[in-house]
Amino acid sequence: MDNITRLVIITGFTGVGKTTFCQVVSEVSKFEDINTGYCLKKFMEAEGLKTQHKFEIGRSFLNTYGEETVFDVINGWIKPGGTYILDGIRLFSTYTLFKQNYEKVKTVFIDANELSRTKRYYEWLVKDGLDSDHALQIAMKQEEYYDELIKIRDSSEIIINNTGNLEELKFQAFAFGKNLSYSF
Repeated sequence: MDNITRLVIITGFTGVGKTTFCQVVSEVSKFEDINTGYCLKKFMEAEGLKTQHKFEIGRSFLNTYGEETVFDVINGWIKPGGTYILDGIRLFSTYTLFKQNYEKVKTVFIDANELSRTKRYYEWLVKDGLDSDHALQIAMKQEEYYDELIKIRDSSEIIINNTGNLEELKFQAFAFGKNLSYSF
């Protein structure tokens, strides 16, 4: 096999099923799943910073280190010649740097209607330990990266609509993962 690094960037709004999609694709393909929020969290912890909730990681990281550091931290998890799924890129500048720095990059945008996204985000926040009222306020304000994500969606090779049916999304991920090695 050649020594070309292959990346699949999975992106989309909060609560559309990106992580579920990535986990299924990783299970059926040879691509390693890298959760970008986890990368940022581990970097912050190594620097002595902690966040109480998962939803705070991105904003806290950006406030502390700035947008230009996001690419460097995530890129540090990538080994030359590897095959990776990057779960959760949300900044257009980070997306652009991956497209510029790697020869083989595909982008998949997972989309869903706003009601489905908000409901799933609310459920995720409650599961993460927020009280119901606070979770509802955050979920309804929701997407601070909206403009960034629209730019990425507009340049994505593949857009998958999550209708809200988890099993259907898993089937789409399974089919995508099975064909991934052949289409790259």
